[in-house]
Amino acid sequence: MNRESLVKYVAVAAAALLCVGTRATAQLVISGNADDTTLFMDASGTSWLADGSLVEVGQFSISDTAIKGLVSGGTVSPANLSTLLGAFVPLNTKPTDYIDTAFNGGDLFGDFEGSNTAFANGAIYMMAFNAPTTAAATEVGVFRGDASWTYPASMAAGNLSIDTDNVFPSTILIGKYVSNSSLDNTYNDAINGYATLNALELDAVVPEPSSIVLVGMGLLGLLALRRRS
Repeated sequence: MNRESLVKYVAVAAAALLCVGTRATAQLVISGNADDTTLFMDASGTSWLADGSLVEVGQFSISDTAIKGLVSGGTVSPANLSTLLGAFVPLNTKPTDYIDTAFNGGDLFGDFEGSNTAFANGAIYMMAFNAPTTAAATEVGVFRGDASWTYPASMAAGNLSIDTDNVFPSTILIGKYVSNSSLDNTYNDAINGYATLNALELDAVVPEPSSIVLVGMGLLGLLALRRRS
């Protein structure tokens, strides 16, 4: 390689490295543990959410009041869950964010990409489920944190960091906030010395009593027809 070619090669390589070094990566970080004291709990209040449980971040096309109105007696009907999911506008993330072992011992990461300009400067909403998919979920929680839970002004280059410690009872839209849960968390107990933890408890998805009665009547009708035949 002659001197001129070498100079060109070095220049191109340097420019490439500069582009890589200055490229902004839009990253989503859900801080659920490490130095945190607030974790997701199932609707029974007896265990943390299992590995593989789905967490989604986005916004809603309905108001906070309307979201709260989908809960009755601490439960959400399947029909109301469908309404909730239909009103949810998810952030374009890759990969989809799940609770896993790393979440229980640190942070859960993901990248957001695509058209997210509509989210800029808006409030961050988080939905958590007790299953890997919304179709399989029998529990759901919707949470919105304090003023720090706001999407960056530039959704193309900004980083999004969500700290579950910054969720308070006043911003629990579906679910419960449990202070000083007695559930053990080995990571926090061993590393940070926390004796107790706070919890974002989900609500159960169950049919309304009237729906159960209708299903029961339908089953009785089928049984009667079977006996006649």
